[in-house]
This record gives sequence, structure tokens and C-alpha cells, in this order.
Amino acid sequence: MSEQPDTLPKAARLRSSLRLALYAAGAFLALLVLWRVVGIPLMTHYPYQRVLSEAEIGDGPIPAINETAMSPGSTITATTATGTISIKAGDGLKRSYTWEGDTRSVEMVPREKRWYGSLGLWFPGPGHHWEPHNGITRGVVEEGQQHFKTVDDAMKWIDDDSNKSVPLVYRNDALAVGWSKNLERSQLNVTVWQIYVDGQKPSLLPGSQDDLINVTP
Repeated sequence: MSEQPDTLPKAARLRSSLRLALYAAGAFLALLVLWRVVGIPLMTHYPYQRVLSEAEIGDGPIPAINETAMSPGSTITATTATGTISIKAGDGLKRSYTWEGDTRSVEMVPREKRWYGSLGLWFPGPGHHWEPHNGITRGVVEEGQQHFKTVDDAMKWIDDDSNKSVPLVYRNDALAVGWSKNLERSQLNVTVWQIYVDGQKPSLLPGSQDDLINVTP
């Protein structure tokens, strides 16, 4: 049998190969931007390739450079428009979230660079890493500090549109908590912030609701 001739012109094959190479290079550069410029670690940083049991969740040490809002072993219980949630800190990076009668935990990731003012902890919810609970299988959670020069600056940040998706409640000492659910994404969103004004926790903030946030011990 005679060999079939290659009917695809060499120029077309070259253009196709060049296009694929450009796509691959673009994807690689996008990952580099997320990692080096934006401050988002690559997904290989996270160990959650499957659902982990509570006993498997790590509690590694928090690097000295990172700024947190919770003390080791403490629990915050907050009531917002979404409902009531409790957040318990481990000895290190572990955080446990209890809402609607059940608890799910993660080992937080320390931020390597400031992200919108925060050099705290976060967890981006890669994949569906939790057993389902009322439609939730993943958590996108954050904890850290926000620093401002004046109370007015702090209030502008609290009222900023960027906080509207996870509405905050806050106390006079500027501990702020927000949480929400996105059932289309099977996602729990939680933010815990300690706000500082001129390097100190304030003693009075307009609109504070001290009775909605309780901290123990």
C-alpha cells in the first residue's frame, strides 16, 4: 500500500504549533503573576486533593510575620444577618467553623505578601474538601488585621463595597466578623478581622454591636 501524502500544508502546521505554544506560555505567565505579584500561592501548595476527616486537619505553627485576629484556643461566636457562626482557633493554623449544627475545619495558609492590607491567614477552598453540610462542601475563609490612621478611615473600609458580599458585624474594640453562604458554589465564606487605629484597638466605633460577638476564653 502506498503511503498517503500529508495533505496539511507545512505553514498551517507551523501556525497551529505556534498557537499552542503561545497558549501554554500565557497560562504559565498567569500562574507566575498569581504567585509572585498578586500573592496567591499556587494550588500545589494545598494538601486538599480529597475530603479530609477532622483528625487529619493539620495545626502547624503560625509564622511570626503573620498578623492574626484570634488567640490560640479562643472561640468567637457571631450573629449576623446570615445567622450564628462559631470560629474556634487551634494552637496554630487550624480553624474550625460551626454553623447550623455541624463543624468543619481547615488548616489556614499564611499570606506571604499583603493582600488588600492583610498579612494574615486564608484558605481558598480548593476543590470540594469537606463532607457536605446543608449544601456546603468547601470553605473560603480569611483572618487578619486591618490598620488605619483614623476612625473615619476604618469606617470607610467597613462600609466599602468590597465587604458587602460578606456583611460584617463589629464591636467597639473593632473585632469584626462576617459570613455568608453561596449555595451555587457549595461555598462557605467567613472573614475575621481585628481593626487597629493608629496602632491601637479602638474603644468606640460608630454602629458597633457588641452583643452580637462573643469571645471565649
